[in-house]
Amino acid sequence: MPTYSGTHAAPRIELGVAMKEFIQQADEFIGHRVLPGLMVPKKTANFSKLEREGFLRTCDVKRVPRSGYNRDTFSAVDDSYACIERGLEGPLDDDEREFYMGDFDAEVATVETITRRVLTDYENDIEASVFNTSTWTGASLTTAVSTEWSTTTSNPMSDVKGAKEYVRSATGIDANTLIISKKVYNNLLVNEYVLERLQYAVVTNQGTVESNLASILGLEKILVGKGVYNSAKEGQTASMTDIWDDEYAMVCVTGNEGDNLMVPQLGRTFIWSADAPVEAGGCLVEQYRDEKVRGDVYRARMHTDELTFDSAYGHLLSNITA
Repeated sequence: MPTYSGTHAAPRIELGVAMKEFIQQADEFIGHRVLPGLMVPKKTANFSKLEREGFLRTCDVKRVPRSGYNRDTFSAVDDSYACIERGLEGPLDDDEREFYMGDFDAEVATVETITRRVLTDYENDIEASVFNTSTWTGASLTTAVSTEWSTTTSNPMSDVKGAKEYVRSATGIDANTLIISKKVYNNLLVNEYVLERLQYAVVTNQGTVESNLASILGLEKILVGKGVYNSAKEGQTASMTDIWDDEYAMVCVTGNEGDNLMVPQLGRTFIWSADAPVEAGGCLVEQYRDEKVRGDVYRARMHTDELTFDSAYGHLLSNITA
């Protein structure tokens, strides 16, 4: 259960839950699925993770009568996380609340705005850690495709197949996920190789399109980053920017929020549970009164650390878009 000592701010769990549901329905962000959340009791701590090399090691398991059995066990390495806080406040003057009452709920609009900005920052951090040419470097971890996927005659199935083989040969596990931007996704939908196979699929909505596309590429799921943010400063001309770079695509192993650290996957988001309502996805919404401005102040915040565990569980494809 979250603790709220030392503050006059009141937790608004119902607003946090409403924001989580609204943003999930908008289907903008994928970071929580790329590096699924793991609730942890400490803000900073060490943890152990299984070594891929030790897990896959062979040993002599044959036994002859009257002899003992050979013994072996798993090997783990120490790692650590350090959750940092990101948060933003939004004031709502009593006059503003009254002024907008006939048009929309100003309280919800305020909380949605600040929550979206907090989650955009979280999404940006995950994108930077996954589409990272410093982590994924060398022939076994990254490949520049020969023909950009923005070219309709390119062969993304062959590129994904090659990336999957790099992951399997290094980990013993088949990659199950493709991470791409919305622009790359749109390019795939007009690709000749994809259209040739997609035309026979039963398509009823966006979800079935993505599911069928994943099957065509030999994967379980496709995570499409749709989020956009305005990179211009306040008062300047808007400059809309995609969070997920259309130059890259990641073929990798991803898990689920319920998985423990024994489940092999690309990485996890550590969420400090002492200050994170589980039902709101780890983002806490609070409210307090500020009489100086005769209004209420809403705050959205979260404590997280986003870690990729082992680069071998992913293969980065580049040169995706011309």
